[in-house]
Amino acid sequence: LILLCPELPYSDGRMDRAAGQLLIGQALQTAYAEVNLRGTFLIVGHGEGGSLALQYTSLFPQAISGVAAIGSDEFPALTGAAQMPVLILTHSGNRAASEAAQAYVDQMVSWGVAIRLVELDESGDRLTKDDGRLTSEFLAQTLR
Repeated sequence: LILLCPELPYSDGRMDRAAGQLLIGQALQTAYAEVNLRGTFLIVGHGEGGSLALQYTSLFPQAISGVAAIGSDEFPALTGAAQMPVLILTHSGNRAASEAAQAYVDQMVSWGVAIRLVELDESGDRLTKDDGRLTSEFLAQTLR
């Protein structure tokens, strides 16, 4: 298992998406060059990094086995990702984000994407029993 955690560039409180994409691309190129990597990646992002993970998945679906976006407020449409598992984790205490996540999931389901929505409790740090099961199933499907 290789874990890449690049520090994404921020300016004025917002992530620089172009620089973030470049940084992730460079980290993956380095990993491929320095380590004998086989297969694809599970990509996970938090906040704006979750939106970037979804965007990256659309750009390079052949390199991704699954994607998880945690606590994101923006959800770019997924293209070419219908066969990979997608997990969206949202904070139930943030009604606007939860509603945006649900609308996104509904749209992606209508496009045939294998997507799951999991809501954390209001404090944002616990899964319900059912959500824990869904998350475990997602990981099992992704790591096959």
